[in-house]
Amino acid sequence: MLMRLKKADYSEWVVRNALYWLSPTSSWILEEEKDAWLVQLEINSFEVSAELNRLLNDYILREQIMAKTQHVRESIAGEVLKAVNARLSEEC
Repeated sequence: MLMRLKKADYSEWVVRNALYWLSPTSSWILEEEKDAWLVQLEINSFEVSAELNRLLNDYILREQIMAKTQHVRESIAGEVLKAVNARLSEEC
């Protein structure tokens, strides 16, 4: 089964993560065109196609959440590093 995924709709991160988690269900081959990702699935079934679509949707949501929370995550990491640095400075 060949699926054509528009690059405007699916980032490489989304496609590769979805395919990684699809691996136990079906073997696949990923090829790249200028405007699309071509996914060749070994098993031609509705179940495999539905699972890939579920995984793609999941990783699209994860990507959106990562983008919306990036500033907060960077702030938290910065504060943790400051605290670690302060403790290390106190010990010296």
